[in-house]
Amino acid sequence: MSFKMPEWLIMIRDDFRPSLEQIKKLESLRKKYKIPHDALRWRILSSPAITRRLQWQILEEMRAKMPGTSEKELWKSVLISRLKAEVASGFESPNILKNVDEIINRAQSFDDVCNYIVGLDQKEPSSSDPLGIGKMIDEILEE
Repeated sequence: MSFKMPEWLIMIRDDFRPSLEQIKKLESLRKKYKIPHDALRWRILSSPAITRRLQWQILEEMRAKMPGTSEKELWKSVLISRLKAEVASGFESPNILKNVDEIINRAQSFDDVCNYIVGLDQKEPSSSDPLGIGKMIDEILEE
């Protein structure tokens, strides 16, 4: 039996696509709750799992561009790039950039930096999720 790729999946870059098992679960959830393809795609791309994956990808790109740079300096570069995007989009005050050194000094691993970034996303106003569908999507993507 062949697997037909859902429309929402076609719109997601290969490096951010969920596993086949996750795709099946997400598609089942989409059908059950009649979630539009575009809405599911945006919810997946804004999930903490994908945010973390993106930050790791940016870290790898920074390593390639800046060989010999310490890990903490690379983490700082990733964080600054994300914070500048937050400020540019109006979600954060420019003052947040002043805290970068403190945030990086407290970080014990790059996962700590990712968790900080995910925390920023969670502070942003989000749409109502009375059925907990967003939480279910996040749980599937974290598997």
